[in-house]
Amino acid sequence: MHRHPDRARGFTLLEVVVTLAVLSISLTVLYQVFSSVARGTRLSADYYRALQIAETQMALLSARIGTQGGRSGTVDDLYHWKTRVQHYRPPADSPLAGDRLVSAAELGQQSYLLTVTVSWGQATDRDLELQTIRLEDEP
Repeated sequence: MHRHPDRARGFTLLEVVVTLAVLSISLTVLYQVFSSVARGTRLSADYYRALQIAETQMALLSARIGTQGGRSGTVDDLYHWKTRVQHYRPPADSPLAGDRLVSAAELGQQSYLLTVTVSWGQATDRDLELQTIRLEDEP
């Protein structure tokens, strides 16, 4: 075998360029993956905080169910909540309506629809709403 003594051993320029290109593409993909994970984590934390606020407001609303209307407020200068209480009557096509069931009025109770909405984000572009139906004795 004939060796070229003046030829240095090492990587060619083409090999180095290809390696750098593959490395840069890989790093870009990894950056995008980590960015989307961070966004997802932040969004999940925001939804969880909004759910905590909504559940707290629903508990407070349930304690004073007899008053109709609504209230609103802000938490942490980021989450805006509003509550609404209104009389509830099941729609005619609902399984809760009909002759087979005893109505709340027949039991001497009134049914109420309680709604809590929490919104947040830029121009409140995200929101979460909880609803429940509660019964209360008629006065």
